[in-house]
Amino acid sequence: MPRTPTVHPAVLAWHDALHEQGNCTEKSATTMAGHIMAMVRRLDVEPTELPTNAVHLHFRGRTVSAKTCKVYEDSRKAFARWLDNGASIFRDGGPKRIIEYADEDVAAFHKRLCTSKSETTADRYAHQVAMIAREAGKAARDLTEDDLYDHIQDRDDKNMRSRGRALRANSVTAKLSAMRAFLRFMHLPDITRDVREEINLAGRDEAHTPPIPKETLKFLLDCAQLDAQDSAREVAETGKRARTMLLLGSTSGLRIHEILLIGRESLVWRDGVAYLELNKTKSGRRLPSVYQRASAQVVADLTENYRRKEAVCPSDWTPRKAAEWLVAFAIKHGVTGLRSHMLRARFGTSLYRETGKDIIAVKIYMRHKDIGTTQRYVVIEEDDPAHDVAFSLGSDWTATPPREVTPPTSIPAPTRPQESLTTATAPRKGTRSQRVPIAPSGTA
Repeated sequence: MPRTPTVHPAVLAWHDALHEQGNCTEKSATTMAGHIMAMVRRLDVEPTELPTNAVHLHFRGRTVSAKTCKVYEDSRKAFARWLDNGASIFRDGGPKRIIEYADEDVAAFHKRLCTSKSETTADRYAHQVAMIAREAGKAARDLTEDDLYDHIQDRDDKNMRSRGRALRANSVTAKLSAMRAFLRFMHLPDITRDVREEINLAGRDEAHTPPIPKETLKFLLDCAQLDAQDSAREVAETGKRARTMLLLGSTSGLRIHEILLIGRESLVWRDGVAYLELNKTKSGRRLPSVYQRASAQVVADLTENYRRKEAVCPSDWTPRKAAEWLVAFAIKHGVTGLRSHMLRARFGTSLYRETGKDIIAVKIYMRHKDIGTTQRYVVIEEDDPAHDVAFSLGSDWTATPPREVTPPTSIPAPTRPQESLTTATAPRKGTRSQRVPIAPSGTA
């Protein structure tokens, strides 16, 4: 990057660190630094004072794709990590720490680990110990059980405020393992044993998956609807796809990898009820089709906005790419902290209320083998009204649930006037089944 007065010294130092550490090419480092300077100029703030919603504020009122927002957000996060702890960007599956450890014991511990473990593992262990010591205001060798316990409790509180749940068991175990390895290196008594007994590791992974708030979901659906009406084709396609993905997850309970299988032809009918046919494969072999109930909103959206053989997502998308794309769409409209599974949690929570708190029915509709898994998705919302029109799944969900979640391969035609329907035929081996024309959305 040219060393001109228009480039902030902090951004210039970050650019040089990216290039010198070999984490990316000079062109990529220049591009990322350019993203930071663009946001700094538009928001008129110092680079060190960029807010977490800087990308949303930067693109507010402008037409931009979700991919561009994601690229800018990645640059912002990488710069924030570098400011916080000297980590330039993620590489080899983990953050590349370039901290000069002030504590001599931690520095010696890191040097010793590099001889027996990978550099990434050594960096993570040393960073955990240094972070605990820094927050306690002590030397690492003087840490006590109370210091370690307070650190984990503080991280629990921060995680609860940002994500609605405590730390996962594997995150706590990583902290305890790093501390135990340091104590062994220093030939000090193990203080992690009592802390492990006080903290309930087994119950941490049983925490509820938080559902997306209804107000947030409605806001994102409205934003997607507005984008779908935009004159720019790319923005319109983005809005249409985002709305369908939000509806498939929150009103039909599909997982992110199942949304990739959905298109207009996925709609089939059985006894007058709409289903989504999921044709899954494993190791190149096609598995028996799985059928999931389709809400009235999904039926209307697929029939009105998609052509006969049009899919919701591009064929080359992976589940991870689809999840990141949805998160980028939310960031574009100022919503942070969204995860794709929060949509499925919203489905489970709404269905639990509308079925009269029938957890068995929810388990069947969510296709879970263990009812304990279902209980993690259901959040009791005491202040919710009995009937929420905006997020109602439809009266057909309140009926007695089927005891078989996989209908037969041949889906019979619904018993409706014959002038608008044709009879479905059983599929031949190696061919797709004949589709039944979709009935109007009000009949779903």
